[in-house]
Amino acid sequence: MNVVRSKVQTVLRIRKAVRVRIHGMSMAPLIKEGDLVEARTIDREIQVGDIVLLEHEGHLICHRVYEMFADENYRTK
Repeated sequence: MNVVRSKVQTVLRIRKAVRVRIHGMSMAPLIKEGDLVEARTIDREIQVGDIVLLEHEGHLICHRVYEMFADENYRTK
């Protein structure tokens, strides 16, 4: 398991929120390279328009949800 992802998951279980520094420009201009964002657990289903922190190929990625599927999966970009 990726060490950073493991630490984020542990903090979210204990505190319900974690701050992470953004690397990359995929969320610009809303979130820019070097911005510090806070990720929190939520007490509802993920919805279109939400910004999510997820793991992909061993990396944490911050993206906006733009499509939901009937099986509760979603697409981001």
